[in-house]
Amino acid sequence: MSKDKLPEKVREAIKNELPVTLGQKIRQIRTELGLSQTELAEKIGNDRQYMSKIELGDVNITVVKLAYIAEALQKDIKDFL
Repeated sequence: MSKDKLPEKVREAIKNELPVTLGQKIRQIRTELGLSQTELAEKIGNDRQYMSKIELGDVNITVVKLAYIAEALQKDIKDFL
């Protein structure tokens, strides 16, 4: 199904809510493990500012980036969904 065929409500949720929810889950797991944003960012090859944007839901990350984050946090990618 193309994104043009998705209902407007679903498109808005994907665009607005999903990145925020995902970012909150990443932050929760990161803090439970006692990692700083800088430490996690270095593990995935990014800087702290980008990690902050991910956790705030300001950027829409790729599945590949999520896989790197999951690996760095020693979690399965499904734990973030």
